[in-house]
Amino acid sequence: MNVRTSLFLGSLLIACAQFASAAPVQSSWPVVGFDDSAAVGAARLSGIYAVGDSYENNVEVRDIRQNLLRTISTSEIQALLPWMSLDGGPDGPSGLAVSDSGRQVFILVHDDTVAGDGGASDGVILYDSYDNALRLFARVNLFDRGDIFPLLAAKHYKGKLYVGTASDGIKVFSAGLNDLTGTLLATAPLPDGSPVCGLAIDPDQNLIFAASTNTIYRAIVTNSPLSFTAVGSISDIRAIAFSLNYGGSANAGLYVLAGAGTTSLQYVSVNQARGLQAFSPTTYIANLGVAFDVAATACGRLLVGADEDAVLISDNSDTLLSFDGWLTNEFDQVVVFCKSLLAADGHGPGWVTDADTQQGLPRFHPCTPDGACWVTLALMLADEIRHDPDAQNLVRDIMVRHAGQAADGIVPSKSADGIFRHWINPANGGTLGTWDPEFATLSTMKIDLAAARARKYYWTNTTLRTAASIIIDGVSNRSAYVRSNPAALYFKGLAGGGPDLTSTGAPFHEGILFVEQLATFDDNVNPRYANWLNRSLWPVAQMVVGKTVTGNGNGQFQAAFVSLYPWLLQKDFRDSTSWSQSVDNLWYSHAAWNDANGPRYFTVFSAGTTPTGYNADSLSSHPNDIATFPSLMAFCGKGNTLPAVAAYQAYRRGARQTFLGGASMLYRRSNPDPSWQPNSAGLPDVVLGGIGLAELLQPGVVDKLLALDMSGYPIQLTRQGSQLELSWPLIGGWRVQETTNFTTWVDSPAIPNPYRFDPDRPNVFYRITR
Repeated sequence: MNVRTSLFLGSLLIACAQFASAAPVQSSWPVVGFDDSAAVGAARLSGIYAVGDSYENNVEVRDIRQNLLRTISTSEIQALLPWMSLDGGPDGPSGLAVSDSGRQVFILVHDDTVAGDGGASDGVILYDSYDNALRLFARVNLFDRGDIFPLLAAKHYKGKLYVGTASDGIKVFSAGLNDLTGTLLATAPLPDGSPVCGLAIDPDQNLIFAASTNTIYRAIVTNSPLSFTAVGSISDIRAIAFSLNYGGSANAGLYVLAGAGTTSLQYVSVNQARGLQAFSPTTYIANLGVAFDVAATACGRLLVGADEDAVLISDNSDTLLSFDGWLTNEFDQVVVFCKSLLAADGHGPGWVTDADTQQGLPRFHPCTPDGACWVTLALMLADEIRHDPDAQNLVRDIMVRHAGQAADGIVPSKSADGIFRHWINPANGGTLGTWDPEFATLSTMKIDLAAARARKYYWTNTTLRTAASIIIDGVSNRSAYVRSNPAALYFKGLAGGGPDLTSTGAPFHEGILFVEQLATFDDNVNPRYANWLNRSLWPVAQMVVGKTVTGNGNGQFQAAFVSLYPWLLQKDFRDSTSWSQSVDNLWYSHAAWNDANGPRYFTVFSAGTTPTGYNADSLSSHPNDIATFPSLMAFCGKGNTLPAVAAYQAYRRGARQTFLGGASMLYRRSNPDPSWQPNSAGLPDVVLGGIGLAELLQPGVVDKLLALDMSGYPIQLTRQGSQLELSWPLIGGWRVQETTNFTTWVDSPAIPNPYRFDPDRPNVFYRITR
């Protein structure tokens, strides 16, 4: 054997080994009871998964952790389709379509019973998974037999529902963001007149794939009428699914479930499916047993409905992080981002640069109290969840710096009322170049709220606690900064004291956090804060009927962060049923926008960098359709996994960006131009996403560390076992004093809040004062 032959065979063996290492991996997906999982569906951009069981005639909806969210029962289906006589045979749920956001689950139900009212004998049921509402969406003739499985299909895309029938082609219904029932828009027969066995969408090219019994077709989904071109032939097709983020780098494409009895899964590459290469399918799984349906998921897997339960398929060539691995890593990357901006570029300890730049670009932002706030909160979460050994000392440095106690003597400049300057030169504590020299109430709001939370969490760190108290108690003339009639907050302070009267902002906006702080110190502000909390007083916008979102202008949506800040950080707001409904409606409205527009990524509109500068994007105005992933992830702040799966889908599609400080994370991407990368990312626009993920990593952590009771009331004394627990407000100048004689009261700054003590301890008395 010569050397050249040996090398050739060696390389061939290596190639074969690499090919052999890429293989599907099957795991079970639970279905309750005995079942025939005749239909499956999953959201393209979110974490909703559905299985239709024709044996028990029900539908199960689950999340990515396989938690059962809802079972749509036989009786509920029967109530909407009362003429049907569903049994344990192949009739019942026979097709599922889940909208991109997971908000809408469309259920095809067929039976061989003829409706007595002369209408169509089968139906489509719509389940709103966000509102938990069930209704009859449309009546349509799907299949006229109940003794064999019809292998039907449905797909939702850009506000339309495509329903495959056995004898009447594809029925196209309106299914827009306000459509509770469907209007038939068109009927599109397949060229060979066969039953429609499968439907799939290629969102990047606006293509719909439709499968008959033996042929796959494609059409441009935005054209009307649909005009089909043959892709290629495979015998005995049962279902199809198209995915651009399944498995490893070579796994994207069209998957075809086929077989008259025992089924196989065939693979058609993306280019073959799009007609850019000759049709040449390969066998991906040779034997899947008896299976009925297949769906692609947002999490990069395939869900297959089988004759007993369901199967989840992944590929072992997938080198990307698992969902849970990504969840932890994405949070860690936010912390890396924060740390890289702390004492960066030679600045002294405790200074925080407001933003990082894209890898390869120099930083250009000043330091800000705003950034210091968000880094503090992220470090506290990193300490609590990841036991970060550096977190406490770094938070101490931030507090000491902003209290004006740093060893280098450089003090952040403030107005006479203690309102911090927004943009700060770390070399001297003053203004930097041409940046606005404003004294900003919202910057003061942020560093104050961070100091209050850090002081509570790190109470035993005397240096940190003292510095935090200096920050908190450093603001004066508080009632001057919030106006009562008409209600408004002044955004700027004057150097000599008092507000800049030209800088007002009427409710609603994130300044509610500062109004709460002002009310804590000044009882005169309490009625004004109560008004800010009264949602009924403020303007609303509405995109989906009945889903009003509060803002500061009638009919105008705000950037998502405006509602998310207080929802994550303010107990009164977070506990309010009314405000929670507004945030829920904001989430619902974004989901509806995604369902109507079919974007590349699940898109939440919020503030951040754009190709032309900085913009507060909203549902009312969103040039370039930029998806803001931190605000998307912030919606996880009460434990909802759907936004996290949506962000994970973006990660799987390559949406992460690497920054100068080394963090590689999700920030912002344009749907029409996914190659565009922002030149910088600001801490106020990034960290809220990490807070949302933190709640999934450690449920309850947001309430424990961040959404604290900051009000001046109440002072509480409660029994905890054999002890009494005394707690008091975190800000407002309150302090504990003790005495043994009721004459001399001594401050006790080291007493933790809350403080537990033995009620039987003699001759020691405490009081809370300010």
